[in-house]
Amino acid sequence: MGYKNNMAPRRRPQQQRSKATVEAILQAATYILIDGGWEALTTNAVAERAGVNISSLYQYFPNKESIVSELRRRHRERVSSCSSPRHGGTTREAHVSAVRQAVEVYRKNSELFRAFEELPRRHRRQVETQGKPPEALALTLMHGPSCGSDCALATFIAQTAADAVLLEVTLSRPELLSDLHFVDELALLLGAILRGGLDSRKPDS
Repeated sequence: MGYKNNMAPRRRPQQQRSKATVEAILQAATYILIDGGWEALTTNAVAERAGVNISSLYQYFPNKESIVSELRRRHRERVSSCSSPRHGGTTREAHVSAVRQAVEVYRKNSELFRAFEELPRRHRRQVETQGKPPEALALTLMHGPSCGSDCALATFIAQTAADAVLLEVTLSRPELLSDLHFVDELALLLGAILRGGLDSRKPDS
């Protein structure tokens, strides 16, 4: 079994007690990662802070990389599910609503996103690959508009742009995460990409 295959959780919790154990592990890992960084994050340290036996941790996670990968997956999932299809209203309003909720995920978890970015390059790339559902926010925005001539390419570009902008803002200008003008401009950018041109500036017919 290759190293990358060891990144995934060993199994998903089914019973309430097991789910509580996994939540405790992930919360402990979040605290340690934010407070002490990658070097401080060990499976023993996580188990101790979570108040669980190390063998219980290993039932779900083979290593610390798999824990971080699961943290990333969950946050990406929150972004991808932050907006459901809208009935009524304009495409523009649907875009702004989806982006506003995605930005809120970054705002509430800005410290953890900074910690992700400070991971050693090799490990950061591995957990990004394992923990990132594809085109999460862009697919959310696809509920409203029909995209341009190449939907797959437009979706990829929109997600790449969203990732880059949101991460850079989180790292260097976090105050923008509370700025409604920023939300509006990002929604405009993504809408333009997904609709295949700057005609997204025009009112919906």
